[in-house]
Amino acid sequence: AFTEGRLKEAGTCFRKAGKASPGHAGAANNLAMVILARNGSLPEAEALAREALRNAGALKPYILDTLANIFLRERRYAEAEAAIDQAEAAAPPENGLMRGQLLETRKSIAIAAAGQPRAAGPVR
Repeated sequence: AFTEGRLKEAGTCFRKAGKASPGHAGAANNLAMVILARNGSLPEAEALAREALRNAGALKPYILDTLANIFLRERRYAEAEAAIDQAEAAAPPENGLMRGQLLETRKSIAIAAAGQPRAAGPVR
């Protein structure tokens, strides 16, 4: 449903999967992605992605990319950059598709941050 653009249906499926299998990293991350795509609650999406990260395994670079996109949407550019750095470090070198996705996210962060004052880090 997600890849076909049926986001509401996908969200329902991922919520059910998360309830049936608590701690399932894929279900939590995919639900976070649906929430992000539907312009839903970013705090909820972040909480789900962080939950997924605790049991990430091989999904770690994907989950970190989701977090980076959440941070990007929230204009938390330094955190987005850090998440992408971690995702690139965790991504297998032979996974060109994943690395391409991370590069696109990095470009989006750079473009968004370039137009913002103090984009290099949080205001203290």
